[in-house]
Amino acid sequence: MKGHTVKYILLITFIFLLSCDSNKTTNNASTTPEPQNKITAETSQNNTQQSPAHIETNTKQTEDIEQQTNTTEPQQIKFEDGNSILAQAQQLIENGEKIKAWQLLSQASKTNIDNKTRKQMKKILDPIVLENITKADNIQATIYKVERGDNLTKIAKKYNTSVEFLRFLNKKKNDNIRIAEKLRVISGIPYIEIYKNSFFLTVYFPHNHLYCTSYEVCLGADGKTPTDEFIIHEKIKNPDWYTEDASGNKIRIKFGDPRHAIGTRWLDFQDQGLGIHGTNDPSSIGKNLSHGCTRLRNEDVEQLFELVSRNTKVSIKEWK
Repeated sequence: MKGHTVKYILLITFIFLLSCDSNKTTNNASTTPEPQNKITAETSQNNTQQSPAHIETNTKQTEDIEQQTNTTEPQQIKFEDGNSILAQAQQLIENGEKIKAWQLLSQASKTNIDNKTRKQMKKILDPIVLENITKADNIQATIYKVERGDNLTKIAKKYNTSVEFLRFLNKKKNDNIRIAEKLRVISGIPYIEIYKNSFFLTVYFPHNHLYCTSYEVCLGADGKTPTDEFIIHEKIKNPDWYTEDASGNKIRIKFGDPRHAIGTRWLDFQDQGLGIHGTNDPSSIGKNLSHGCTRLRNEDVEQLFELVSRNTKVSIKEWK
C-alpha cells in the first residue's frame, strides 16, 4: 500500500514539473521569436550584414510614414486671419506636404485677404507652382504624345484650351514641337480674378481652381474700376494709347511717345474702354490712380500676356 502511494506521489510531482517547463517555454516564445524563415536566416550569413546606419534609416522611414499617416487635414480657419493661414501653410511645407499647402492658400486667395498677406502668399506659392508644373500627376494634367502633322494650335483645339496655356504647362518659349514629344495638357483655359480690396490680380487653373500666379495692380481712382465680369477680347503688343486731351477731344498717342502711359501690353475687355495694361509709372501700383483700367508693372503684364488668351474670363471683386 505504501509502495503504491509513493509511486502515485512521484507521478504527480513529475507531471507538475513537466507543466512548469512547458509554461516557461511558451512564455519565452512570446518574447523572443525565432527567425521566421530558416532559409532566409542562413542565407543572410553569406551576405553583408545590415549596418546600424541602415537600421537607423529604416527606423526613420517608418517614423516618417507614421507621421504622414497621422497628419491631420488643415483645420477650418477664418481666411481673413492672414497670419494663421501663412503659419499653417508653412507647417504643411515643413511636413513635406506642399500640395496641401498649395490647396489651402489657393482657397484662401479667393477670400478677403489683405495686400501684405497676398504678397507673402505669392512668395510661397510661385516656387511651388514652378516646381510642380512639370509633374503631370500633381497638376492633374493629361499626357499627349505628339503625332505627325500636329501643332500647338491643333492640340489646343482638340483639348479646348489655348496655345498660351500649352506653352506655359510645358515651359516653352515658342511653338516648336517634335514627333513623339510628350506634352502636358489640361482642358480649359486659366481665368483671372482681380481683388479691389487688396490690389491684386490672381490667375487660377481652370479645372481644379488652384493658384497659378498673381500680380499687384493699380486700380481706378474714385472707384472707377467696376466690380463685374469681363472677357479678354483682344491682346496687343506695344499698343497705341487712345485717350482724351485737356479739352476732352479723343486723341491717339503712339507707342514710344513720351506721353504714352499704358506700357508694353494691352488686354482689351471691349467694354467702356477698359482692360489690363502696363504702365510708365510703377509707383502707382498698389493704389487707386487709373482711369478705371487695371495696371500692372510692364514686366508683370508681359508675363500675363504670355499666359492668358483671348476669351479669358476676368472677374473683378470687392468685399464691403
